[in-house]
Amino acid sequence: MIKYIESGNLFDSKADALVNTVNCKGIMGKGVALEFKKRFPFCFSPYKSACRKGILKPGDILYVKFDAAPKITKGKASKAIPGQQSFFGPPVNCEEAPVQMPIIIHLATKDHWRGHSQLEWINKGMLALKKECTSKGLHSIAMPTPGCGLGGLRWLDVKPIIEKHFFNMKNLTVEVYLKATNQLGEV
Repeated sequence: MIKYIESGNLFDSKADALVNTVNCKGIMGKGVALEFKKRFPFCFSPYKSACRKGILKPGDILYVKFDAAPKITKGKASKAIPGQQSFFGPPVNCEEAPVQMPIIIHLATKDHWRGHSQLEWINKGMLALKKECTSKGLHSIAMPTPGCGLGGLRWLDVKPIIEKHFFNMKNLTVEVYLKATNQLGEV
């Protein structure tokens, strides 16, 4: 089942895994990827390493799960910009208590951070994501509109690809947060 979420916070999702759309150069410098890096620093090192080794290519995924979750301390939180609306919700701000970290699935939607996404990479990525969810026994995932923010793709072109791969899946709920990558107003 696919749920299109008009408003809401991707990072508040109770899904089994959160999907982070990334490039293949090991840079999480803007958009949704930067927010993932700020909120879940543990997911950056495996991603950067996979990029350096040339393992992560456009359309590939990288599954990151930490059983022993790190502690997030006050002062390491994402900073909100005063007066600016955020589609990501308030910054993480925890004390010294252990925090349950979600499974992160990096989805490479483009090669270079300066470049654009391609529909064939989104298609390949959705196929890989579907296989990974099945093999890991995931029941739900949450993602932004892949390739539609900084990747430059139109949501009208990406939506049919998601539906092709996930429409008939009865054991998996896919939450697509439509506003998570809406910097360009292209939902």
